[in-house]
Order: sequence, then structure tokens, then C-alpha cells
Amino acid sequence: MKETKNLVIMGMMLLAGIQIYAQDDSYDRALQLFNEGDYKRATPYFQNLIQHYEKEPAYHYYLGRCYVHQNTEIKKAIALLSFAGAKGKFSDTYYYLGLAYMYNYQFKEAQTAFEKFPLFASRQDLRDINIDQYVSYTKNGKVHTSKPVNVNKVLNQHTNADINERLNAFITNGTFLPVPDDYQSFLWGDDKLIKPAFRTNGKLYYAAYNIRTRSHDIFEADESNRQSRLLSNTLVSDAEESFAWFDTQSNTLYFSSNGFNSMGGFDIFKSQYNPSANTWSVPVNLGFPINSPHDEVGFVHLPSSEKAMLITNRTTNSDEYVAFELSTSLNHLMSPGNYSIATMQTLASFNVNAAKSDKNKQSGAGTTKKNPITRQNTLNDELLYTALNYQLKADSFLRESEKKRARLKTIIPEQEKNSLYKQIEADEAQWKKYQRLADMNYNELHKSDDSHQSSSTSTSREKEIVTMRINPFHKSKNAPASEFRINNSDTYNDLSQIAVDPPLPDHLMYKIQLGVFSKPVEPSKFGGLSPITAEYLEQKKLTKYYCGRFVSYNDAYDALKKIKTHGFSDAYIISYYQGRKIPVSRARELEKSM
Repeated sequence: MKETKNLVIMGMMLLAGIQIYAQDDSYDRALQLFNEGDYKRATPYFQNLIQHYEKEPAYHYYLGRCYVHQNTEIKKAIALLSFAGAKGKFSDTYYYLGLAYMYNYQFKEAQTAFEKFPLFASRQDLRDINIDQYVSYTKNGKVHTSKPVNVNKVLNQHTNADINERLNAFITNGTFLPVPDDYQSFLWGDDKLIKPAFRTNGKLYYAAYNIRTRSHDIFEADESNRQSRLLSNTLVSDAEESFAWFDTQSNTLYFSSNGFNSMGGFDIFKSQYNPSANTWSVPVNLGFPINSPHDEVGFVHLPSSEKAMLITNRTTNSDEYVAFELSTSLNHLMSPGNYSIATMQTLASFNVNAAKSDKNKQSGAGTTKKNPITRQNTLNDELLYTALNYQLKADSFLRESEKKRARLKTIIPEQEKNSLYKQIEADEAQWKKYQRLADMNYNELHKSDDSHQSSSTSTSREKEIVTMRINPFHKSKNAPASEFRINNSDTYNDLSQIAVDPPLPDHLMYKIQLGVFSKPVEPSKFGGLSPITAEYLEQKKLTKYYCGRFVSYNDAYDALKKIKTHGFSDAYIISYYQGRKIPVSRARELEKSM
């Protein structure tokens, strides 16, 4: 018996030794891959180690960093690094935790993590990481994400391999090329893919090391005499500048920088050149979602076509870049406010998957004949999309004219006033033009909706009346009542409180359509209006917002008059019966017969 017990103990000790050896071997291999920067291959090793040793902070730390470096599983990275940070084993944990929060658009939490970093950091960490810069990123991120700019949709996307080629195919006023050897003064390694030179009209614009600032700045070279100079001190931040593109038509320089008021890593900025004064304007951040907490390293914009190409690593790891072709006017579209994390992530993604889906549908070889309803829905979506595009242009010119009128109220020279009057006149002419086009398409859309619904319901009118008589909701003891109110304060604090695609009742119902938007609307825009519901159009990535539920047209009409005085001058009444939309004229007929 004693010998058997000893054998069992020896077996357990041998098994434990094997496990420890296997653990050490896996850990060594994982660390080797991690230190080589092969985070993708290191990840499964650390995942396996955590499964067996879930309380070991080192495994949490390294797996969390693997996720951050790969820009994947960011929520898991936050949990892992939070666990490791609480154990206090690694001096730079809070730096990487701050990055994870920042990549997840949690700027407040990121700021807290970055501010904790100096409490645990080593002297070497403090020398290597400018943590004050990252704290600034979080503050700037809060500002930029509170007022997103307009990005209509993604037209295309390209990978690292063909970015330079795509850039040159995209622009018409010059050429991107590797920085010539004569100007390669302390370039960043040999990576010229995302830091090319731009040649136009005998000038070369490029980033190179500035001995005075000890950082990379934008230089201009005259190729006729091979002389180069710092483009302007105005374009020098306390960090790095790169990737310059000069739009010769608007005298605007677009470049990337991780200084100024960047919201994380490199952001895209623009500066206006004044030829008569030979000066450059203070750089302006292009805003979110053009910029993100990741690196946006290159940008070209064609205002005449409202197209742009953006080079970023937001959807890849830090060493890989994607070029997005975008449709954007660079104007602020959404109302200022604090958006949810989900909304910010959606905006930053540009709806890339939807763009891929649309492209696949367009290139498909299917020959199936569409039914009339499908064709009608497609037509309506096209009308709606066209109307929205015209509306965005109209709003853009209106904002410009309003800015210039405000400028007139300041003390400015008479000559500048005369120039502003002319510009305002031109802006307002364009505003009226595009507003008229938008209204025409909106009207066509409403007519199309009415005619389609009328034709689809006329053949079943008798059936509807019979059904109505059998189950006349207006005679029921539990008859629904109209629901509409205007509260003294904002009704909704978060987008999640607004019901999206709620089920429609069988009985006759009216709603008031407030508008159609290409991006989610900040809840505060609705003020005290209630109830608000939304309908999401998957194909076009648009959202319709509605207010109220009414059982009579008169109730809806009374509410509509009030809603129009609350900033929704284009609102109108729509109607439903038996779970589908019907023309308002048809709904009123049904209502009278009930």
C-alpha cells in the first residue's frame, strides 16, 4: 500500500514537471515571437497559456498588447490590460491600456489610463513615451468626434501594394514619386510608400529631417536650381509632419502630422497659401471620421467632384495601410454632441462592408428579372440618395454664405466687403440651385411612394374593407390612442433609446417623417419631441426618423404644425395599414369608412 502511494506521488510530481516544462517552453516561444514583432503568431500561444493559467498577469499583458498591435479584439485587450495593470507587474501597462481605450473611442477612460502611466513607469519609459502628447490626443479626440464631417460613402479601397499607383491615377495636377536621392536627408528608414514626394509645376514637396527642430517637416524644392527650403514655420508642430500634397487650384496644402491638435497618431491637416503675402494659414485638422485615433498618413481631395483618397491603417495593423476612395465634401453634417461608442465606430468604418456588398451586387452576372416592387424600391432609393446629395451641397453653400455674412458684421476694409458681397451672392445662387434640385427629387420620391402604394393596394380594397368591418379597432374597448408630446427638456439622451424598425400594427396608423439622414442623428436634435422611432434602409445605409403615432389624420396634422415650429420644416405625414405603408389619401378614405 505504501509503495502504491509513493508511486502515485511520484507520478503526480512527474506530471507537474512535464506541465511546468511545457508552460515554460510555450512561454519562451511566445516571447520570442512577440519580441520579433510577430504578434499574429504569438497570439495563440498566449491564448493557450491563459486558458491553463488564467491568473498569471504576464500572459494577460502580452496577449493584450498583441491585440493592440494588431488592432483587433480591442475590447478583450482592454479587459486583459486592466487585469495586468491591477497587478502592477509591468511598468508600461497603462500606456497600452490607454491606446486600447483610445482605439475603442473611449477617450475619457484613455485619458485616465495615460495619466496613471507616470505613476508606474520606469525612467526609460518616461524618456521613450511622451505621455503628455497622448493625453492631448484624448482631449482632441473628444472635440473632433463631437462634430463629425460628411463622408457620403466609400467608392473603393486599395491595399499597400498599389497606393502610389492609385494616387497618381486619382490626381491630375502632378505626380507622386519616391523622394529623389538628392533630397533624402535623414528620411524615416527606407519606407517611401507612405512618405512620397509630390511634384507639380517644377516644385517638389516632401518631408525630411529638420536639424533645427529635430523632427521631420515639410520642405519645398525648386527642381530648376535644386534648391530646397523649409516650406513654412507655420507648418511646423512640436512633433512630426509628413506626406504633402499641394492642390494648385485652391492653393491648399494637405499633409499629415501627429502634432498640432491630432486626435491620435498622424492626422490629416490643410493649410491655405496666400500668394500675394507669401504666407500659409494655420493648419486645420480635417476632423473625424477623416481622422481617427490611428494613423492617417496621406490625403488628396478633388473639391470639384467631392472625391478624396485617404491612406490609413485604422482597419489594419500599424504596419499596413489601406487607401479609401471616398465621396465627401468635408463639411460638418451632424449636430454637435456626445456620440455613443457604437456610433463613432460606425462613422469611422465608412460602412466599408456595405460598400463591398454594393460593389459585388453591381458586378454580379445574375439575369433574374426583378419584380415591380423591387424595381420601385430601387428607384425610390436612387431618388432619395440623389435628393440627399443635392441637399448636402445646398447646405454647404448656405453655411458658407452665413459665415461670410457674419464676417461682414466685423470691421473690415471696404474693398474686402465688396468682395464678400460678390462671394455671398455666388454662394446663395448655388444654394438656391441645389436646394431646388433637392426639393424636386424629394417631391418625385413622395409621388413615387404614393403612386406605387396606390396601385399595389387598389386590387385589394374590397378585402381591406371587409377586414376592417370584422375587426374595427375604433370600436374596441382597447382601442389605441394617438401618442405625441413635446417635453420641456430633451427626451432622449442616447441613440440606443430610439427604437429602430419597430413592428408595425395591423390597424391604421399615421406617423410624421422628420427627415432622412446618411448618419445617425444626435438625440438632442429632436429636443423634447416624443416618441421618436427610426427606420434603417440597409441598401443605402440611410436612416429615416419619425415622430408620434396617430390613429387619426387630424391628430397627425395638429402635431405636424407643432413639429414644423421645432426645426423640422420639411416634415410630412405618412400612413400605414396592416403593417405596410399606404398613401395618405388612401388612409383618409379608410379612416372615413371606419
